[in-house]
Formats: sequence, C-alpha cells, structure tokens
Amino acid sequence: MSRKFDPSSLHGEFRDEARGQLDVLDAALTDVESTGTLGEARREELARALHTLKGNAGMLGFHAVSSFVHELEDIVGEPPESWADRLPALVQAAASLRAAAVAAGTENEQAAVAALDEVSLEGGGRPGEEPRPDRTGAGIAHEAPLERIAAATRLDEVIRVPFHRLDALLAGVGDLISSTASLRTLMDDYREGLDECGVRRALEAYAARSDVVIDELRRTVMDLRLVPVGRLLSRFPTLAKDLAVRGGKSVRVEIDGEETELDKSTVDALSEPLLHLVRNAVAHGIEGPDERALAGKPAYGLLTLRARRDGEKVRIEVEDDGRGLDLAAIERGARARGWIAEGETATRLELTESILRPEFTTLDSAGEEAGRGVGLHAVRRAVTELHGSLRVQPMDGGTRFTITLPLRIMIVPSVVFEAAGETLALPAAEVIEAVRRGDPGGEGSGLVRLNGVMVPVRSLSPAFGASADGADHRYLIVANGPGGPIAIPATRLHDREDLVVRGIPAYLGSIAGVSGAAVMPNGNVVLLLDAMHLPSLVRSARARALHG
Repeated sequence: MSRKFDPSSLHGEFRDEARGQLDVLDAALTDVESTGTLGEARREELARALHTLKGNAGMLGFHAVSSFVHELEDIVGEPPESWADRLPALVQAAASLRAAAVAAGTENEQAAVAALDEVSLEGGGRPGEEPRPDRTGAGIAHEAPLERIAAATRLDEVIRVPFHRLDALLAGVGDLISSTASLRTLMDDYREGLDECGVRRALEAYAARSDVVIDELRRTVMDLRLVPVGRLLSRFPTLAKDLAVRGGKSVRVEIDGEETELDKSTVDALSEPLLHLVRNAVAHGIEGPDERALAGKPAYGLLTLRARRDGEKVRIEVEDDGRGLDLAAIERGARARGWIAEGETATRLELTESILRPEFTTLDSAGEEAGRGVGLHAVRRAVTELHGSLRVQPMDGGTRFTITLPLRIMIVPSVVFEAAGETLALPAAEVIEAVRRGDPGGEGSGLVRLNGVMVPVRSLSPAFGASADGADHRYLIVANGPGGPIAIPATRLHDREDLVVRGIPAYLGSIAGVSGAAVMPNGNVVLLLDAMHLPSLVRSARARALHG
C-alpha cells in the first residue's frame, strides 16, 4: 500500500539548503562593506546561490521568497560599487529573507512572510524592465506545484546518491557491455562447435535478450547523471554585465533552453570554456554605445546563450550581435604567422579556424577581459577533451560559437586504426578525414599537401617504440591538432566503433596524448588518443629515448 505524499520532507531540505545559500549573500555583503567591491569568484558564487534559492522556492510554492529573491538579484547584479548607499537596506533584507526561508513550511511561516513584505529594497529595478511580480499578500500556495511533482514521482521514495556512486555504477555497466561483446566474439570463433552441440541458436537468443537489457540499463544509468544545463548558464549574465560595465559597454543576456540536460561531469567541465567565450563576446564582439549608434543598433549589446538537444548530442551556442569577425585582420595575422602561404587564397573556413589556434590575436595588447591570445585555443582543447567539437560561424552583425557534445559519456564514437604496431583509436569528433596515400611505402615526415593545404605529418612510431623501417603506411588520418590539422600515418583502418571508454587509472599518472582506454570484443585493450596532445606524447617519448 502506497504511503500518502508528505511535502514536509522537501520543506526541510529547502530550509537546509537556503541557509547555505544565504551564507553566501552575507559573505558578499561583508566583502563589499569592508573593501568596497566584490571579487569575480564571489560574484559568480552569489549569482548561483540566489538563482538556486529562487528556483527552489518557486518550485515548492514559496512565492513570497521567490519574488523577493528575484528583486534582490536585480540589485546585486549591478556593480558592487553602486551598493554603498544601499548596504543598510541590503543587510536588513538579507536578515529578513533568512528568517522567511528558515520559517518556510513551519507554523511561523506567515509571520515571517509578513515581515518580509515590509522590507524595502529602494526600488532596485532597472528602467525599461517589465514589472516584477507583486509579493504583497503572495501567500504560500503549496497544493498545485506539489501535486504536479507528486504526479511525476513518488517523492517519499526519492533518495540522494553521491555522484561517485553513479560513477562506480556506470563503470560496472561498461564492464558488462565489454564482457558481453567478448562473449559474442567467442561465439563467432566457436560457431561450428556450438552448432555441433546444438546450442548456438539458444545462446544467440539469450545474447540478443541480454543486449536489449544491458542497453536499457546503460541508458537508465546514464540518464541518472543528466542535469539541466541551466544550472551552468545562469551564472553568466551577471559576469557578462560586469565585464561590459568595465569596458564602458552595456549588454543584455538572454538564455534559451535552460531545461536541456547534459551529463553532470560534462556540465562541470564546461564552466571554463564558456567563461572564455562569454569574455570573448563582450571584449571582442560587442561594440561600445557610440559605435553601435553609428551602426543603427540599440545601445545595449545582445548576448544569447542557447542550449538544445539534437538527437544524442547537445549543442550549446554563444552568440553576440556585435561587429562580427574582421576576416581581413584575421587573414593578415594568419599570413604573418605563416599559416597561409603567399599566393594562396584563404577560404572562409581556414580563416575562422585560425582564431582557434594557439597564440592568435588581432589585438595589439592584452586587456583585462581578453586579448591574451590563448582563450579560444583553450576552449577548443577543453571541448575536444570532452569528445566534442567547436565551430565558429561569422554572421552579418555578430558571431556564433557552437559547442557540440555527446549527450551521455562513456560511449565514444571512434575511428579505430593500426599504427606503430598497435591498434589505436581517435574520437570521431576529432577526425576530419582519412585518406589513402599516394606513396604508401614510407613512414613519412614533414608536410603533406591535402586539399591544397600543407599539413604536418606526425608519426606515432617514436611514442610506441616502433621502427619505421619498412612500414607500409597506406593511410593518413587527418585530425584537429594543437595548431591546426595534423596527419597521422596508419597501416590499416578498421570500421568505426562505439567504444566503451574508461579513464586511465590514477596510479599510471597523466599520459599526454592518451585520454582513455577501451576493451575490444576480442579482449584487446585499445588506447583512445587525444589529437590535441599527440605532439607532446611524441616529444616525451623522444626525450626518454635520448636520455636512455
């Protein structure tokens, strides 16, 4: 017999979490009071805390708290230097908000809400914004939202699971997938003997059923790890506005697709790449008010953060309506660095790829917000390590950066090949193309011309202690390297495989150029390479050989 749904368990969790979130607000107010400003890390932490508090309060029907936090967000989103004349009111507001949050769902709730309604934030809004919800007499309506939640899941059966346990569960599912694939290989190898015993068809039926169950188990486990990407995107509006103020600009941030889900480990790792892209958009893309006025644009720039699911992938876009890419300046910079040969015409794709290469910048000097020449290269490298891709799309009056990532981790579509006497793999997202060599007789070194572009050849033989003498490298696998495309000689290409990838054990240390390993159905271990770090892998191997 099912138990009656009791919302009080959620109320207790809300109160516990609210205390921590309001501790962040108190710490921020203390910083401003003592130093007159607020560090970037503290600003981001404060924005996340208030956004989470507002969302949790709204979900549980604590509308007075949610509405009050919404007003508070508008004020703390302004430069900290402007808080000075409001500090007493903000301190009082923080104390009253804490009392209301801690009393939520208790018998003291109505009194605390009444006190909260008496608190004045001195307007706090910005001209031109839509009116904020009226929190006077908002009441605490629990029934509708809680009925919707209860209809979706039995909340009295919801438990919290530490994330490392989900990691362990996922690793176990990966082992199960690999073991089942190995079993199928054995069945193929001993097909005739199994036929003679009369058990082959029965075993194949059981194996087929196991495949269905394991696939469902894999999807269920990986779905448990999915979280809304909005928890990441919501921290950037305050940062973008702060950067714009420092640069004498004005920016409005729009977020679309907050409910789009992505693996938690991927969301955590995306923080730094997206930070680079937001900084880049504000510093390089969005113009100052005078320049925008001359172009007939609104005084404020528009920065759009957009997330959407596309099949088994998720696309995250950072788009601005600024001046766009100066392709002429980019071409001058690329030619000055020798990336485009004299007399050759650079394509639009080659120019946009140039800004993702190391040490590229069109600025004469580095500013506080951007211009150090490493940001976009760091973004590509971080995205590649997540088995994703980064694309730059110039537009009329703006630029769009698109990050494409796998929805779930562990299963990595890969190009499997043989080189240096080993069977290896590269994530398919890193591979541009695989071509057959005109002269397959040698190892190859230096440069090779592919599609009119000179591409460096990077042999893997030194990294794996193999001799290049007599090697029959019939193929070149072209992948995105640290400074642009690189060509990797290969003796044989296998079919594209969806590999169950595991991380390298910690006791082996960090191996540059190797991002993981997978067990093939025949039981062999295949290393998954990272093209961005392959030159480092080869250099390290040569250094070890040189020094004995």
